[in-house]
Amino acid sequence: MKENTKRSFLLSGVFIIMFIVATIFMATFMFIFKISIHKIYVFISLLISIIVTIFLLKKNKILNVKSIIISVIMPILLIILSIILNGHVIDNSHDGNMYHKSTIGLLKNGWNPIYEKAEEFDNASEMDQVYIDGTKNVNWVNHYAMASHIYQANIYAFTNNIECGKSINTLSIIILFLILFSFMALKLNKLLFPFLFGICAITYSVVSAQFLTTYIDLLNYIYLTLLLISLFMLEFPNSQNKHLGFILYFLCLLMTINIKFNTFAYAGIFCLVYYIYVIIRVRKKKLDSQYFKRFTGLSIVGVIVGVLVIGIIYPKNTITNGHPFYPLFGEGKIDIITKEQPANFVNKSSIEKYFISMFSQVENIHDASGKKATLKIPFTIHQNEYEHIKTTDARMSGNGVLFSGIFIISLLIIVLLSRNIYKNHKEVFIMTTIILATTCLLIVLFSESWWARYFPVTYYFVLISLLYLYLNKNVVIKRTSYLLIFIILINNFITFKESVKYSYDLNYNANFEYQNMLQ
Repeated sequence: MKENTKRSFLLSGVFIIMFIVATIFMATFMFIFKISIHKIYVFISLLISIIVTIFLLKKNKILNVKSIIISVIMPILLIILSIILNGHVIDNSHDGNMYHKSTIGLLKNGWNPIYEKAEEFDNASEMDQVYIDGTKNVNWVNHYAMASHIYQANIYAFTNNIECGKSINTLSIIILFLILFSFMALKLNKLLFPFLFGICAITYSVVSAQFLTTYIDLLNYIYLTLLLISLFMLEFPNSQNKHLGFILYFLCLLMTINIKFNTFAYAGIFCLVYYIYVIIRVRKKKLDSQYFKRFTGLSIVGVIVGVLVIGIIYPKNTITNGHPFYPLFGEGKIDIITKEQPANFVNKSSIEKYFISMFSQVENIHDASGKKATLKIPFTIHQNEYEHIKTTDARMSGNGVLFSGIFIISLLIIVLLSRNIYKNHKEVFIMTTIILATTCLLIVLFSESWWARYFPVTYYFVLISLLYLYLNKNVVIKRTSYLLIFIILINNFITFKESVKYSYDLNYNANFEYQNMLQ
């Protein structure tokens, strides 16, 4: 594959994320002026993405028929196809039907989250469907970050099918693969490993378990990973696409701020640690001060736009409830984690919980069940695990049935090969160490790190160990990366297979019941 073709694939990923962010930004910006969501935003966002992408193709001097097909036409077709396909799959998940779809439906039908409460709009409207039933889910509708909901509401308005909004999951998975594959292909000048590495990244168990639902934890993982990839692009720029790193960083910053509260926190800590690294190099005169100014300025603008425009819910929460992350913090906060833990997590530290969950059987137990997590030998599979891994929010060992063994191997690889990577790829070692050290810090800081869907950054240990294996100069060690890829894909495929089967069964039964009703 020629270098220009790889750049075109990279731009195709940027095209799709621009479309998603532009749709969200336009809707939230118009909320300020009391203008509701409208299907025209989808067309305008597509037009913006087309114009910007063609500009970037011209700037990179690769504006030709082939690059336009890959970078413009292909993304448009992928957007259309993902919307159509998702429209035929019903989300039967718990949270999806408890508050995600409620939020999407209210937004599509005219609710303005800045100026009114969801229940007030719901009660005053003349809609056939009642979206708020007076239960606790109104807290999540009114106060949670809602970037994905806003995108889905726009697609709902465009298609008049609420299920089509799940296209954000499909498109986000495609974005991650296109950008990761093309960037690695450019840097390594190889295709097979970047391709397989990209497949490992997008099939991660949390993604495989949720991609057919309106759950948003997979988006937490995807956009946080894309944010980190953008930092790699900034550290290892190419002369002809040096601006893409900044563009991707800015877009991902806007998304990570507004997907979930914990995504905002994770992104902030990762960026802060990287920023300290940048400051140290600037002071030692090992880095151009212009880069420091540009990165600082873009970060400030990103946070302002992310919090005060797209994330207008943050200042609203602060004014009305005393904390931007209400109802998780602030006066009258709601503890949503303690009761979701198994019985033997009481009085245990976040590190203890993390490792108990890591080395337990896959289960979906909580405090009310009275059950305790059951430890197992790594790489063993128990029959009952298949029943739980298909669910969207498996509490124990939610990273997959084989993940505890993969995790041990990954840690050993990182420890044993770190010296070699530092010697031969010092810049890569520093960047990956920043990610690993920050992940370890997050394990200690966040009490919910034991729950895979809330803490998908655990998967970075696996991805980085793969990279360490492949970058080794020893051919035998390098080739073992493919063996580890094979084991990882088995783990991920089990979750994917069970999740798809579970969704198919639910959809089949729903359609069967619907047909019986018609008869």
